[in-house]
Amino acid sequence: MIASFTTVGQAKALLEAGLDPMTADMKYIGCSEDKLFPDMHKYYPSPDQFLHPVLPCWTVARLIALLPDEIVMCETGKMRRRYHLEISKYEPWEYGVCYVHGFYPDESVLKETNSKDSPLDALVEMLCWVMDNHYEDTETQSEIIKNE
Repeated sequence: MIASFTTVGQAKALLEAGLDPMTADMKYIGCSEDKLFPDMHKYYPSPDQFLHPVLPCWTVARLIALLPDEIVMCETGKMRRRYHLEISKYEPWEYGVCYVHGFYPDESVLKETNSKDSPLDALVEMLCWVMDNHYEDTETQSEIIKNE
């Protein structure tokens, strides 16, 4: 079965990469895995936060929205390159997410993530990489937070 929202472990990885928990479109309430997030109450303050811990959770659609459409690289002495987001289904149960410049067979790939089970795994891995390398789309994140 293809997963449609992040696991607790994936949520932890996204938060550690610096993703704002307020961009999450779902929540785990009363999750027994609260030991992974001992200070989660700072993200979702509530009167009964210690009785019912709340952890952020992201859907596939939200992860796609949070990924930048393109990443522009400016290398010294070279022209700018625009790497565009591509999400692909390679085989019946294999998915890929990458940032690519150009067209096959002369394309240049900046980063690629793959998953044999679910596009969600590849999306989480890519978004963690984007956050770790400071390529995030802060405008989209702000818009999501403002509209929630």
